[in-house]
Amino acid sequence: MDEFKEERAALKQKPLKKKIEHFWHYYKWHTIGTIVGAILLFILVRDITSNKDYGFFGIFVNAYPKYAETTAFDDAVAKALDIDLEEYEVAFDHNYRMTEEFNDNSFQTAQMLMVHTAAGDVDVMVMDTYNFSKYGYNNNYGDLRFYLSDDQLKALEGRIFYVDATLAEKIQEASQNMTLAESGLEYPANPYDYESMDNPIPVGISLTGCEKFEEYFVFHEDTEGFLGVFVGTKHPEEVSKFICVKHVSFGFTHLAIALKKPWMSE
Repeated sequence: MDEFKEERAALKQKPLKKKIEHFWHYYKWHTIGTIVGAILLFILVRDITSNKDYGFFGIFVNAYPKYAETTAFDDAVAKALDIDLEEYEVAFDHNYRMTEEFNDNSFQTAQMLMVHTAAGDVDVMVMDTYNFSKYGYNNNYGDLRFYLSDDQLKALEGRIFYVDATLAEKIQEASQNMTLAESGLEYPANPYDYESMDNPIPVGISLTGCEKFEEYFVFHEDTEGFLGVFVGTKHPEEVSKFICVKHVSFGFTHLAIALKKPWMSE
């Protein structure tokens, strides 16, 4: 018993990454079982309570709504994407909170994100810088070059979040070997600086200046938010419309400004 108390006391002094690795080592199968059960329950409840498939679904982490009701935002997206709400559902779930500290809220949010992604519901994900980095370096976001043209990416220059694929591979390997805490690997301080990366992949767009988003949501403590396309999206065409130039009136002022440039295609 004394040894157990000593181990717990020693663990409290360790960094967050080491605590997570310790938790995963001892509770991995319990956690996996809980998640699998939650996925099955979620799918069952969804099928029972709703007869509509998602036409578009997004998850917002640490994005706080400015109003109690945000269905107007959902309706605006449905209109922009020309989705029939009589037949399909458009929704953005903003009830997720994650911090850099390993706490109950962060753990529950991580579980629910796994449930939604495993169910194949998610099209886009919005997160603050830290969490976007964490999920980006675990291959949760698709390459924006599959959804935007070269001109559109050029218009977003300076607002694109890049992941270094070489670093991502090292981080994932260290995580699997439970050596991440000792590895010294860190996310790049400047995710826009693709020139400093070995193999940069564009995976996110800064939401600063996105009028429709900022009308309904806010990140606290001046944290910057990023939009990423979930790698398993079932609606790639709608994703492209969601962020493309044809729908600049919906959101991105920096794309609207770029329209004035002669090289910009519609």
